[in-house]
Amino acid sequence: MPHAAGGVNPPTWMQPNCNPPSACARDADHGSSRFMVRGMGVSRVTNLATGLVHNFQGGGRLTFVFAADGSMRVDGSGTDIIAWYFVGDDADVGPGVFDINGRLSEWYAPDGSFIRATFDGTATNLCDLLGT
Repeated sequence: MPHAAGGVNPPTWMQPNCNPPSACARDADHGSSRFMVRGMGVSRVTNLATGLVHNFQGGGRLTFVFAADGSMRVDGSGTDIIAWYFVGDDADVGPGVFDINGRLSEWYAPDGSFIRATFDGTATNLCDLLGT
């Protein structure tokens, strides 16, 4: 069965360090596909020039919704979700690499280009934290 994201099989994404990993996919009558993954993971961000390190263990859920037109929305909720944005991106938190606790939504055009991001919760700019 074809899926909105293209190809014959639904998109798959695995994070082998999730504990316990859980994922599911489903198609909607209006032509969209939804893929959800949830779990916990341990991460480390390091400033290689200074050796400063930020360790964190997060958990949460990411839901990817692929529309029939090829656009995509990603909704995340939980603790220690990593998100990054460039100067000029339409993101509530501004440019940088962020450790997000709360809810995050991102929208992408059919060609894969970033449209915008909103968030509700707390965001730590890891670039500022690690002096980069």
